[in-house]
Parts: sequence; structure tokens; C-alpha cells
Amino acid sequence: MAKNGAISIDFLIKEGKDGLKTLTMDADGLKKAMESVLKVTNETQNRLQSFTASSVGFLAANQAASQLANTLMKRKADTHNSKYVCQLKRRGRDSNSW
Repeated sequence: MAKNGAISIDFLIKEGKDGLKTLTMDADGLKKAMESVLKVTNETQNRLQSFTASSVGFLAANQAASQLANTLMKRKADTHNSKYVCQLKRRGRDSNSW
């Protein structure tokens, strides 16, 4: 991020021969100020993009873990159910007549 500091921008008001006043400013000072703002803006944008990429990665990992957990729980339930059905069949009962 930007460090604390001062950038000097000079403004000069001149009165012309016709009585009109003109305002001039130091272009180098204005250029430095704008470059500083652009630098901070770009750094902030890069940090936000990095954060977004990390968030998307964590979200994908979370979804994959959730899918894996759901698959394992379904297989465990299916295995338990099939063991129960086998026990019923061994005892001579139909699994549909509970």
C-alpha cells in the first residue's frame, strides 16, 4: 500500500493583459499524485483477484469433500440395507413384508 507522504501540486493564477485570469498547475506534481493513486488501485485490485481465486478454490474443495461424504454415506447405508435384506432372506422372510 502507499506510504504516508506529501506530493506538492502548485497552482499559479496569472492575470493577462486583457484582464482574464489563467490558472496553471505543476504537471509533474499532478502526474505523481495520479501515479500514486493508480499504484494503490492496482495493488488493491490484485489483492482482490487473489482473494477471489482463493475463495473459488476453497469452494471447489468444499463441494468435492461434500460429494465424497455423501457418496460414502450412501454406500454405507446401501451396505447396511443389503446386509439386513440378506439376514431376512436367511431367516426365510421376504424383504418387502416387514
